[in-house]
Amino acid sequence: MSYIKTSSSNHVKGLLQGNVLEIARGFGLDIEYVVNTGEIQRVKTFTQPRKKNGWYMADPNNKWLVIGDWQTGLKEVWHQNEYLNKYQSRLRLEQEAIKLKQTQKREEAKIKRKQLIAAEHAKKLYNTGKGVTFHPYLKAKRLDSVKRIKVRKNNLLIPLINIGNNSGEILNIQSIYPDGTKRFMKEALVKGLCFPIGEQKTDIETLYIAEGFSTAATVHLLTKELVLAAMNAGNLKSVALLARKRWPTAKIVIAGDDDWCTKQRTGINAGFDKAREAAVAIGGFTCFPPFTESQRKENLSDWNDYLLANAREVQ
Repeated sequence: MSYIKTSSSNHVKGLLQGNVLEIARGFGLDIEYVVNTGEIQRVKTFTQPRKKNGWYMADPNNKWLVIGDWQTGLKEVWHQNEYLNKYQSRLRLEQEAIKLKQTQKREEAKIKRKQLIAAEHAKKLYNTGKGVTFHPYLKAKRLDSVKRIKVRKNNLLIPLINIGNNSGEILNIQSIYPDGTKRFMKEALVKGLCFPIGEQKTDIETLYIAEGFSTAATVHLLTKELVLAAMNAGNLKSVALLARKRWPTAKIVIAGDDDWCTKQRTGINAGFDKAREAAVAIGGFTCFPPFTESQRKENLSDWNDYLLANAREVQ
């Protein structure tokens, strides 16, 4: 990263402050400025603006930045090496690195403990649920019930597991309300977890990975193959890597969303980009709904939207 040469230290700091903010926002943190106290700041994210799942720690002198998302488990560490090498001694760098590592370890241990507690709550919640025969959300999506989902207080319970092992242990639950609102268990793990729809055989030839439950259920309806619901675009790659490890010879297809309308507003098509990224990481394939231009303008984006659109045309 290059800098404009100047004798003004305030100007250099301003440049760095701007870069730090740009990096944090690029990661997905919904912030307008950076609080650079060296302490953890909980903030909103662009994907979950009503919650404070995002976090960051910024050095008071804008020399390093740690950013993360507690919902997805994603984390990045950024160092401005050019600035650090110029203005800090080696000893100071080592001291800051040790302090940063210790802080990270404490926070990670704290998060891990909370995730274990949340997993126990998820199991108890799931065990209180009943089998699903009818639900407004399923009706709206024109889907039948699938194995392992339950209902409690009129909310669907979607159990999330780590597909990388055979334990099937429930580590989180996504609750889907009758109006389509979705909620994960508070402080539970999300990264790498999924909801499998279909038979998990050892000799699978083809499997699909999709974002949400309704999309995955639709893909299973259309293909009859095993489909893993990763729950969000940011989790596609993590689930894909675990699936590749478990089924090394399988053909893995990422059934991605095409967030065309979002791209028109923001310039970012997260569904498309994350699906491609996941496919490249595992040597897999992608497939996207073949919407018409008019359908894209109606904000149709996933395979369930495609199913519903075709159902309307048939009627």
